[in-house]
Amino acid sequence: MRQAWQIIKIVFISAVCFLFWVAFGPFLQELGWLTPYVPEQGNLESLFAPAAALFSGLAAGFTVYAIIKQGNQFHRQQFENNFFSLLSIHRDNRKSLSFPWLRKVSDTASTTQGPSEFYLSTKGSQARSSKKKTCAEKAPLKTGEGSDAFHALYILLKTIWERARDGKRSEYRLDQISLDILEEQISQYRDGTGAVSLSKHRLFVRCYDVFRESTNYLLYDYFRHLYHLIKYTHNNAPAGKCSDYMGIIRAQFAPYEYLILYYHVLLFLYIEKDHNSSPFQGFIEDNCLLHNIQKDLRFDDGAAGEYKSSAFVHEKWEDMTLKEKWQLFKGWFSKKREAWKQRSPDRIGAAYRDQYGL
Repeated sequence: MRQAWQIIKIVFISAVCFLFWVAFGPFLQELGWLTPYVPEQGNLESLFAPAAALFSGLAAGFTVYAIIKQGNQFHRQQFENNFFSLLSIHRDNRKSLSFPWLRKVSDTASTTQGPSEFYLSTKGSQARSSKKKTCAEKAPLKTGEGSDAFHALYILLKTIWERARDGKRSEYRLDQISLDILEEQISQYRDGTGAVSLSKHRLFVRCYDVFRESTNYLLYDYFRHLYHLIKYTHNNAPAGKCSDYMGIIRAQFAPYEYLILYYHVLLFLYIEKDHNSSPFQGFIEDNCLLHNIQKDLRFDDGAAGEYKSSAFVHEKWEDMTLKEKWQLFKGWFSKKREAWKQRSPDRIGAAYRDQYGL
């Protein structure tokens, strides 16, 4: 819209100049003001030659501008076609996810089958249990589909962490396969009292490895495609429009999908050439992709790691909402007010009297 107004202004000014030249050109010629520029006073062709050259240049300039504008429009159309195709694949990947819920400790069902055993059996992996159990022999498990699968996965990860950290049962019951994997990961770090001699961060990394193996790496393809979707948008979005398309991606995430993304990116590195760390985390921090996450649902107390503040709050002025701009202004004004109070004469005088006992 701004570029359109600029074009209208240029055309309007050019039209006014042309009309002024046509209306007052002969009159100025009679006064002799244009004599040095027009050798023959009767030659009107020479009189309007500068105007013709001016509009010829403007026409050439507008032609070049139209070509550039058309190229930018073609690039944006091509980007949007690819972007929405990738976004559609992302939705299909999420819709295809399915994961059983953990049973609560208070659940009196006769079966002890858990999500990991369900997946290891259905995927054809070798069972860790000596008993071969099929799904038909057990009571059916409630399964989360699509976005609800992330809620079930969130409960599994939280339960693994609570069991590894406290060594006690939580609200939900882990199945035997998850317990065996967890014990394999942390048994070598137990001391004589049975406590785990690992830092919180290293323990959480072990727990996430247990989570990935228990789910049979269910989310690998999902997050790999999501990473390439974000990377393509970050690198190819039209200038000044990247935040708009990132907002569309951010709007796709369910509450517990945000949390699994939060932990996954911190603990699973997507290392590429010429990168010593995960660029996935950089994309999230640069584009404020965790803006709508419910921070009260995080359960690790910082053990998983930290993001920069830009992952949660828009720090670029052009990306901020009106409310965020107002909050930023209020914070700036309160700091200035406090600084002014510190420098007030009464405050300085009181500090002087206290220092010298006056």
